[in-house]
Amino acid sequence: ESDPGCTNLHLADVQAIDNGTQGDTGTDAFAVERGSDILVERCTASGGPGDGFDFKSDRTTLLNVIAHDTRNNIKLWGAEAVLVNALAYDAHADANLVLAAGGSYTIVNVTIANMAGTAYLVVVGDTSANGPTPVSIHNSIFFNDNPANEGTLVWFGPDVVNLSIDH
Repeated sequence: ESDPGCTNLHLADVQAIDNGTQGDTGTDAFAVERGSDILVERCTASGGPGDGFDFKSDRTTLLNVIAHDTRNNIKLWGAEAVLVNALAYDAHADANLVLAAGGSYTIVNVTIANMAGTAYLVVVGDTSANGPTPVSIHNSIFFNDNPANEGTLVWFGPDVVNLSIDH
């Protein structure tokens, strides 16, 4: 495929709030279906039927973002994806944070809290894709006080490799 998709995109200080009324697979607040070298900083996604941040791009960095009350608040799919200083809470579907299998991820200074539904709080190595999935998670908080969740906070898929977690 010769079309590189969306490349060298920089989004800063943008809010997407209550965008649409479709069913639970409706319009995402921020999304790139294919591309690379994406920087999203100081952006907020809230409300709406789709995902808050949904990036199928390589070398994507989400910095100082907030996502809440969307389908999946933050969903990353690509190689060398970085999530730093983020807050995600009260997702309505699969998870507050979804890291698809086949990508590579660095997560730093992130707070993920509460699910509106009964799904996992965080899904690492989501099986909607496949391939080796190296993951590094540092200085992050995962919290859920929804009793319907039954205690499971983070789910790791079979493709997760080289997992590094501290603090």
